[in-house]
Amino acid sequence: MEDGRTVLKLSPEKYDIIISEPSNPWVAGVASVFTKEFYDLASSRLKEGGIMAQWFHMYEMHDGIAFLVLRTFASVFPHLEIWDSQEGDIVLLGSHQPWKSSPETFREVFARDEPRADLERIGLKSSEAVFVRQAASQRTAFAVAGDGPIQTDAFPVLEYAAPKAFYIAAVAQQIFLFDERTWQMDVTPEEKRTVLRALPDELLYATFGNYTFSNRELRSYLQWRASSLQSNDGRNVYHANPFFPVVFRPADSYPLVPEIPPNSTSEATDLLLAQALIFTRPTLWEEGVRSIEKILEARATGKVNSPILDWLPGHYASVAARARLTHDDPEGARRAAELALKIVPGDIQLLFLQRILDRHHSKL
Repeated sequence: MEDGRTVLKLSPEKYDIIISEPSNPWVAGVASVFTKEFYDLASSRLKEGGIMAQWFHMYEMHDGIAFLVLRTFASVFPHLEIWDSQEGDIVLLGSHQPWKSSPETFREVFARDEPRADLERIGLKSSEAVFVRQAASQRTAFAVAGDGPIQTDAFPVLEYAAPKAFYIAAVAQQIFLFDERTWQMDVTPEEKRTVLRALPDELLYATFGNYTFSNRELRSYLQWRASSLQSNDGRNVYHANPFFPVVFRPADSYPLVPEIPPNSTSEATDLLLAQALIFTRPTLWEEGVRSIEKILEARATGKVNSPILDWLPGHYASVAARARLTHDDPEGARRAAELALKIVPGDIQLLFLQRILDRHHSKL
């Protein structure tokens, strides 16, 4: 019976898997098992190809802390995945080498009686359904945190930030802007995207029947979908977030015509119409993308002098870039991101896409 960090430090034994699920980091001393030095120690005790699994929570945490933990973990493990295990909790998987994480891998697991029984007990009733819980694959998870501070023994930020977040009852959600099931579904590995889109409702609902998601936007959509009724015109439109992208969302749940807020500028109106075109008229996607890029270019080059900006350049540039990625145009995606970064240099979604393109441009 001893602290896990001490065990790793004193024992030369090596492991296939190390699982870290300590107490909440607002408890005194617990932040020491979230530091770079601890992950370096754990890394030294992994066998070749070994995997580190790290639990963390979104409740009573703010976004800065969530990114701090993810960034620290990624500083040691360059290949990682993010899993949405249940409401309030996530699990990080990390390694020094890529590992197999595909439909075939999970089918092999489901062919074994004991792990299949364990997974079915928590609502994962097929190998395909496992992917519903994966928020970010090895293709994208490395790019989520970006640059910034990390947690170290000499500068234990988490030790002091976590109690403050607990006190104000913050909830971290920004990490889910990079969720492959939603906003980043267009940069999801194609085989995963195909599996999720074909998942029957029965299996989809089973995955969150007992354990729902930390991603609140996704949770709200699935709850609506499970209980909604067809509208009078036969379209089952999700009005709570009309253009919220979800990989298993039917195309006819997007409104054909967007709602234009009163007093919107012509730019904002045109952008809303372009977005609707991309989501609801697949054959006209390029027309919508070009409309967005035209507005971005006018702003980026100073052709528009109006100080009024009633729209989010990062959001619409991301919509355009992801549409181009879907249609195998990574260079077009890069141009869209670079245009918007001239307007909003620090936009986190655009910087994320840049990191993805830099590492994987030949594979997208």
